[in-house]
Amino acid sequence: METTCPHCGLDAVSAWRKLALGPASTAKCRRCGLKVSAAVPQALLSFVPCVVAVAVVLSGVVRGTVPLIAIGAGGWVFTSVLYLVWVPLVARQVTRQDAVAAARAAAGHRA
Repeated sequence: METTCPHCGLDAVSAWRKLALGPASTAKCRRCGLKVSAAVPQALLSFVPCVVAVAVVLSGVVRGTVPLIAIGAGGWVFTSVLYLVWVPLVARQVTRQDAVAAARAAAGHRA
């Protein structure tokens, strides 16, 4: 899962927090406290499975409640997994070396 902080290189956010994090919003890394966000191109492209699922449902090609729910749920799950695994976090502020050093020291890493 791609939740590595671009500042300190440690685990920055939980999976649930990353799913709620978009390119326009920021979160603080739970280790160094510096701001991170989702990368714009990958974040947008990760929603393609949902868009395809919506297009299939709206096209009327598939009929019946169960298949429509399965397509919608499948698109949502695939998009969520793709977002967690493929979309990297990017820095949204200048890296402060003191915060990085403190986070790495607290995690037991060498500076």
